[in-house]
Amino acid sequence: MRHFLSGLLIFIFLLLRVSIFGQEHADTNKQIQQVKPKKPDCRPKDVFELIWKKPLLEPNEEKWFNYVVIPFLGYTPATGLQIGAGASFSLRTSIGTNTKLSAANFQVYYTLKHQLVSQLKSNIYTYKNLWFLQG
Repeated sequence: MRHFLSGLLIFIFLLLRVSIFGQEHADTNKQIQQVKPKKPDCRPKDVFELIWKKPLLEPNEEKWFNYVVIPFLGYTPATGLQIGAGASFSLRTSIGTNTKLSAANFQVYYTLKHQLVSQLKSNIYTYKNLWFLQG
């Protein structure tokens, strides 16, 4: 009985395979218009824009310097409670060229174990990406 069902399924599969076509042949006399897909919106979005579907401020391509400062509170077993602030800066070293965006991050915080910690990280591109300075 088992072999009979297996043979029947194979027979049905072969029979259906002959009669099913995945695509129709294209008519060579007709021109096929190709529709170009829309370019996706790849610019960065903030939380305000994701929730309310409109930007808080209009993007300004000519702006060469941006920054954000955020206070923070944290805890680690090694340092205890931490309170501090962090800042992120981005800038263009040359406007009007295809120089990549340079960035720097700075943070300073104080711990309950009487430690004052500061940290600065930067990625700077010079004119036309000739030099990359990382620190």
